[in-house]
Amino acid sequence: MRVARALKWAALAVAVLAAVAVAILLSVDVSSYRDEITAEFRKATGRGLVIGGDIDLSLSLTPAIVVERVAVANAGWGSRPAMVLLERAEAEVELLPLLAGKFRVTRLILVEPDILLEVNADGLANWRTGPPADPPAPPTARSGPEQERGKKAEAGPPPVPVFSHVEIRRGRLAYRDARTGEDMRFDLDRVSARAESFGAPLEIDAGGAWNGSAFRVSGTVDSLADIAAGRPVRLDLAAGALGFDAQLAGTVAEPGKPAGLDLRVRVRGAGLASLSPIAGPDLPKLGPVAFDARIEGGADRLRIEDIEAALAASDISGRLDLALAGPRPRLSGTLASTAIDLAGLRSKPAGAKRLVSPGGGAKPAKAPPERVFSDDPFSLDGLRAVDLDLELSVERLAGLAVPLEAVRTRMRLEGGALAMTPFSAAVAGSPVQGELHIDARGATPGLRLTARAPDLDVGRLLAAAGVTGLFQGKARASADLSGSGASMAALMAGLDGDIRLVGGSGRLETQAFDAAVGGAGALLGALFSGRTQWTVVNCAVASVGIEKGRAAVRAALIDTEYSTVAATGAADLASERLDLTVEPRAKSPTLTVAVPVRVGGTFAEPEFRPETGAALKKLGGLVAIALFPPAAIAGLGELGGGGNECLKTAAARPAPQPAPASPEKAIRQLRDNLKGAVKDIRRSLKGLLRRNGD
Repeated sequence: MRVARALKWAALAVAVLAAVAVAILLSVDVSSYRDEITAEFRKATGRGLVIGGDIDLSLSLTPAIVVERVAVANAGWGSRPAMVLLERAEAEVELLPLLAGKFRVTRLILVEPDILLEVNADGLANWRTGPPADPPAPPTARSGPEQERGKKAEAGPPPVPVFSHVEIRRGRLAYRDARTGEDMRFDLDRVSARAESFGAPLEIDAGGAWNGSAFRVSGTVDSLADIAAGRPVRLDLAAGALGFDAQLAGTVAEPGKPAGLDLRVRVRGAGLASLSPIAGPDLPKLGPVAFDARIEGGADRLRIEDIEAALAASDISGRLDLALAGPRPRLSGTLASTAIDLAGLRSKPAGAKRLVSPGGGAKPAKAPPERVFSDDPFSLDGLRAVDLDLELSVERLAGLAVPLEAVRTRMRLEGGALAMTPFSAAVAGSPVQGELHIDARGATPGLRLTARAPDLDVGRLLAAAGVTGLFQGKARASADLSGSGASMAALMAGLDGDIRLVGGSGRLETQAFDAAVGGAGALLGALFSGRTQWTVVNCAVASVGIEKGRAAVRAALIDTEYSTVAATGAADLASERLDLTVEPRAKSPTLTVAVPVRVGGTFAEPEFRPETGAALKKLGGLVAIALFPPAAIAGLGELGGGGNECLKTAAARPAPQPAPASPEKAIRQLRDNLKGAVKDIRRSLKGLLRRNGD
């Protein structure tokens, strides 16, 4: 009984003493400690602190403090005096854990925080703070490295606060970087992170705007107590912004690093156009967008598996390894696609500019001469920003002058030098192999391309390029090209290399062919029984050498059942002007109306006209086709066409033929036939060259 009575009196005494202590603390005006608080803040951070409002304190097992109108000074070089402005802050802290050195905040509410983070031109960040550096104390006999290490060990790291409820109301966060010009602004309507207990998952709900574009984030994350303790953390988050919805779910084994990631990512969007606020207005208006993947690894290396991505008519799948520790990110792995449409992925050109006349009326600006090869500079920054080692396969690659199928290559990119070796694809159903090298390490990018087609279906190739119904037949072809330039026009202006073709038997669409070589096809129906649709081709050869942007015809000849046609001349890739002569030689005396045709003008607007003077001379009895140099013929023989009849014809000058009775009439008839044919030829050639120049 005495013991129980003593315990009651002891408990009563403790209660009385606690009540007295609380009464004393409540009677204290916390605001009177404003100067001490600001002095300690400056001592800890080196920055000024202004508390313009009241400071209220309430005591309980969860003491609460309220501070109003707080300002934290910015760095001396900052763009405004305050780095942080805060209308009101409320915080509740558990008392008993605090006595044990653990900082547990049960509730933290920030009202109208306005935070500015900025980096100046020298790379200094305004959020880097710290106490003023004290001069080092002189060593003493008893001091040394071990004693210094002991002092640091005794100090230890500051306690990490653990929050169970954090809320931000009407907040603003801005970031500016003077080095890059980057400027971001977050307007936070609401931010809430709440947990039922310190060990319970944290429920997150946030919404606002980023640079004027609305966003939202919601979901759950394992407790911050687990994060602070370094234990594995599970998360399940959903976000939406700029017309995209994203989900992120999985675990982080070591949240402090972070490392041990095992996350599933899912992104869906209606189209790329909604990304214009951050990527600019030139994005192609494509959609829908989908991306799914599994991400594993950590801060230095990530493994991205089970990739399934789609954008409009394009898709890709596979796996990637991303290494971030080197001078540039490095991607390696394997990717595959059923279809990629390059035309759809290109940005759309801006509309035509308009000029305003002095009288106020708007009128279209005078368009410059049309060009096939663009002067727009290549955008190759991406080649310098990352290294690659990828195995790539694409079943159909569209958006080129001619679609490619069954594309297979290994892409290696190192410091801006790209090599696609080997490269194989099916062009119009025909196998093509080669190599592609792009060197973007210097100010002027360089290109080197080699390609071999041992069995090229020329008919299907022309049809795929939009020149339909002209030819049916196959050939062996090769191309070796190299050059450098900051745009397609500059690259073509300095191009070097050669293009060769050796073709066997086939057939030409009569009207299209004869219109192109002189218009004599219009007479075939009258000279033979009925009008035949096709002309039999016995063989064809072509060799074009390119030096410093000038493409010269070394040898070009096609032999048909009615005539043998040769081409001579050149094309200037810099000025895009044509200077060619097509010379037909009829195999029948009745067809000597076929006279030479000059092909001039530009790539975009070719011009055709009879070579009148030469025609009269040849029709006067000196009809003879061009004789090509042996070196050009030998080069064509390297393609395996040593027995080709056109090679023999090109190397031997044929005998002259008798002249027709009325050469002037033949030329006049040729000119009339050309008038009807030029428009169709120009349209086909113009379309083909423009696609090649894209």
